[in-house]
Amino acid sequence: KTPPHSSHSCLTRATLAARSRVAPTAAATPHRRPLRRIARAVALLMQSSRLKINDIELVEDDSLGPPLKRTPLEERTTMPAWLPLESNPEVLNPFVWRLGVPAEWGFSDVFGLDPELLMMIPRPCLALCLLFPMEKIAKPRREKLKAARAEAEAAKKADPAGWRDRAQAEQGLFFMEQVQGAGNACGTVATIHAAANAMAAGALNIDVKTPLGRFIAEACVLPTSTARGRELVAADYLHELSDETARSGATDGAGTHDHGDRHFVCFCERGGRLFELDGRNLDEAGAAFPVDHGPTTPETFVDDAAKVIRDEFIALDAENPLFNVVAFGSMAA
Repeated sequence: KTPPHSSHSCLTRATLAARSRVAPTAAATPHRRPLRRIARAVALLMQSSRLKINDIELVEDDSLGPPLKRTPLEERTTMPAWLPLESNPEVLNPFVWRLGVPAEWGFSDVFGLDPELLMMIPRPCLALCLLFPMEKIAKPRREKLKAARAEAEAAKKADPAGWRDRAQAEQGLFFMEQVQGAGNACGTVATIHAAANAMAAGALNIDVKTPLGRFIAEACVLPTSTARGRELVAADYLHELSDETARSGATDGAGTHDHGDRHFVCFCERGGRLFELDGRNLDEAGAAFPVDHGPTTPETFVDDAAKVIRDEFIALDAENPLFNVVAFGSMAA
């Protein structure tokens, strides 16, 4: 059986061994929270006919619209169970379009990580989303990243001027933690990271009244990645759309909790840096953090991200056929 995260085809073990190929692709109540705090933030950040929050530009209408279905974590008696999303553009694109992403933008298959295959990805490409098998990769890699984060934070304190550009690039990201209780939500988290940071890059706009526009407008005024992650769990309207999408998958196990022990992460460029966005990478204090993989440009981003995927993921489990990559970017012919 093919796990639900899989797409419609896969690669041979021999190809993976060469490390160059990737498979194609409690009862909730309506949100009644007063919106005055958010409305004030919106008013302060308005510029002309557009709303700009943390460098994310949203088309502004008359208001944020009617309340959306929402259950704060403190009001829940049980945590919601998310269904795993399938890494397949035919599933992900209807999802992001329903969220509010313009139809000119969406996901495309990545047929491999060789340079000639990367050239087939539609441009501009704003993000790559990787689905990887966790067993041999997740735990040791996260421990290594945690130690590297501690070293980086110490170096930043010792030389704040030297780290200024990197710190500013990280601050320009939209990033949220995948909080405890949001199991299987990694596909939704990666999808939101891809779309929100494409907006942060100025590549696309989104109506603030759409589900994703509304979520970003509310999440951007929250102070931490953990708070933004809690807001996702509270957003029943996003959970319902995500689960409807999961049930539409074409692979065995779609619409069930059988995630095949795999996990989604997102890669994007921001401020001239290559970032890996995984809401489950936690520092020594237990806070999620984005991983800075060094300099990149919009033109070299795809090649640079592909190298990280080859060297830091596929190389750790090269005989496993269950890696998959999709690209988020222009859908224009």
